[in-house]
Amino acid sequence: MREALTKNWGFKVLALGFSFLLWLAVVNVQDPVMTKTFTGIPVTVVHPEIITNRGNTYQVVEGTETVSVVVKAKRSDMEKLRADSIVATADMKNLDTKSGTLIPIDVTITASIRNSYEAYATPGNIQIQIEANKTKSFPITVNTSGNLKDGYVLGEAKANPEKIEISGPESIVTSIDKVVASVQLNGESEDTELEARLEIYDVNGKSIAMTTLEDNLEGETVKVSITVQQKKSVAVYFDTSGIQVADGYVLEDVTAEPQTIEVVGEAEKLDKIDSIKIPAEVLKETNLTETVERTVDIADYIPRGLRVLDETTGVPVVVKITVAKAGTKRFEFPVGSISVLNIPSGYKVSYDTTGNIEIAVIGTKEELDSMSELEQGSVYINLIDMKSEGSYTVPLEIVLPNGVQLDHEVTIGVTLEKE
Repeated sequence: MREALTKNWGFKVLALGFSFLLWLAVVNVQDPVMTKTFTGIPVTVVHPEIITNRGNTYQVVEGTETVSVVVKAKRSDMEKLRADSIVATADMKNLDTKSGTLIPIDVTITASIRNSYEAYATPGNIQIQIEANKTKSFPITVNTSGNLKDGYVLGEAKANPEKIEISGPESIVTSIDKVVASVQLNGESEDTELEARLEIYDVNGKSIAMTTLEDNLEGETVKVSITVQQKKSVAVYFDTSGIQVADGYVLEDVTAEPQTIEVVGEAEKLDKIDSIKIPAEVLKETNLTETVERTVDIADYIPRGLRVLDETTGVPVVVKITVAKAGTKRFEFPVGSISVLNIPSGYKVSYDTTGNIEIAVIGTKEELDSMSELEQGSVYINLIDMKSEGSYTVPLEIVLPNGVQLDHEVTIGVTLEKE
């Protein structure tokens, strides 16, 4: 038996070697080595403190922050690989001292692989820029879009915090022009708080990415507080009693443009106002002989606590005072047709004259020509100040068309006695 085992030893070794080679060939055919390229692999910089501890900062040159990774591995292992199991790192300790900008990239695979593999990045380096670190404070500007509920306007929009500190490469930080918190309004009708993401812009309005910058905020958003106010359209009235025209002329009309303005404020204050009255001294004129225009800023006459939408330009109102050469026209009006207001209870009134009373008016030819008579009820007396029996002289009150006025005051004698 021993002789059989040791006989032809050389042939047996040769057969064993051939069997191994055959096994290896079969294995390689069934599980061959493959090559695959994974693209868009991000590169992580490690040990950045080598730069930052010196008061500097760095940024990865655009276009080198991701790489392609070539992997050679058995097919059985390759099938396990995904892009997220490939890690590319650039160690700041390996920064090329000659160029001062290139760092070689190391590639590791986190997936469980049974066999050996090869993996390398292309390109094999990332490129960085090193410069001084700068920190600067910026106010946060609020930008709103959309609309509030009809009848409401935006009072104030304020970011919280109102400022932000940004740190990063000096060239980027110094290029920042403004930091904006943008919020979308959606029919709000009361004060509220909204969340907003920040956008950073340079002087050309181009957005600046935060990838190489740091800030002092705790999160990625800020709160924006908005106050909401109501608006109301109110009429503007001018007291025209201070306007005097020259002899032989008549004040034909006084018009204002705009006739109404929109004011903004709390609902309680808006409920108390329907018009804005401008005092007589604002339009004070004497001896006018021609039509004039005046621009009046009525901002000072808006009640406290209210405002107009645009306060930057004041509240200008253009007032046109129309003056025309006067003509005269006389009317005979029956005394018995004079209306009486405010007769004291238990009294009766009688006139000291009967028949007609002459009333002279002045105005433009056009207005006078349109008047054929004084309308019933347009002439009256007011006895509000007469409280006891006696004789009184009272002025006639006459309702006249625009552009027509009394030539002179007309009075009438009346007697008040108990019924």
